[in-house]
Amino acid sequence: MTTTGRSPHRYDHRLRDLIQRTRDVTIATDLGVPRSTVRGWLSHAPKVVVSLDVTDLRTSELQQEVLELRRRVKKLTALLRLVLVLLRSSGFTLTHERLPSCLHGHSAFFWRVVVLGSLDRLMVADGGSSRSAVERRSSESR
Repeated sequence: MTTTGRSPHRYDHRLRDLIQRTRDVTIATDLGVPRSTVRGWLSHAPKVVVSLDVTDLRTSELQQEVLELRRRVKKLTALLRLVLVLLRSSGFTLTHERLPSCLHGHSAFFWRVVVLGSLDRLMVADGGSSRSAVERRSSESR
């Protein structure tokens, strides 16, 4: 059997889905997709595609997403600065010295709980909206 040396083309799944929904072959053939490929799309069941729906968002939704992400970055930056100030003011260094006596006796787990609890309270202060527009939209479509 001889091969032609042609590599198979890949087409956007949204085009394939459109053809399967509308059953209109001319949409794809006008874009240069071979008629045999389009007929193959119509004869098979639609494939399930999991993707990030950023391309389906409207401009206003994308702008809202950017604003939310910027707000989260500002809050996380402020939290990081707060942690650094607390570490510096407590005299903490990475030289394997012991904790000051007033902080002594608390386990590493205790300090993780304190920091993570602060982070949770910070996110709740945001109205509980730590999810992005894409995350909200994908959970709404389920």
